[in-house]
Amino acid sequence: MWLTAQPSGMSSQPDRADLPQLLRELTTSLSALQRDLKAEQRGRGRSLDRLLQFTTDVTIPAAILVLETNIRALRLLQRTLRMVGDSETESQSTSASEDVAAVGRSVVDRLDDALDDVQAAVDSSDLDDRTRENLSEVRTLSQQLDQRLEALSANDDSRDVNVDVEAELQSIKDRHSDEGDGADSEAS
Repeated sequence: MWLTAQPSGMSSQPDRADLPQLLRELTTSLSALQRDLKAEQRGRGRSLDRLLQFTTDVTIPAAILVLETNIRALRLLQRTLRMVGDSETESQSTSASEDVAAVGRSVVDRLDDALDDVQAAVDSSDLDDRTRENLSEVRTLSQQLDQRLEALSANDDSRDVNVDVEAELQSIKDRHSDEGDGADSEAS
């Protein structure tokens, strides 16, 4: 999936509607990678029995477990994004968006770690081009998701405005008392 430019006149905030589609594509790519890795496990010869035994028994199941966990976490993130929506007030939306972005970043970080493990297993064995392409696509989608979460976080940060309520009230009082003093002195 490629990110598309927004039509002119729209806000610079990333469209949250694109995130579920990006998450679906990432989930699909992760599933394809999982299928390819399982197929690769079955098609090996006897020359690398020890490496394959370790990879089959430990590395790949661990990577698959991490990937499945990340898929569940991404689905949870997707549901959370839907819930955040436009129905909340600005301050609630900002804190919820920050929470979602933080969760999303941790999911992306865990996914990157799992992909590094899978990449190490892939590098140590001969895999077909399709598996390498799926791994590359998963990495690309993961990076896009990370960029979108960063953009959401940056937009939320730009909306934060600290207002010193006490100072504002004092300035209003001072302004009104100055206007009142001027009116009283002119009337006398």
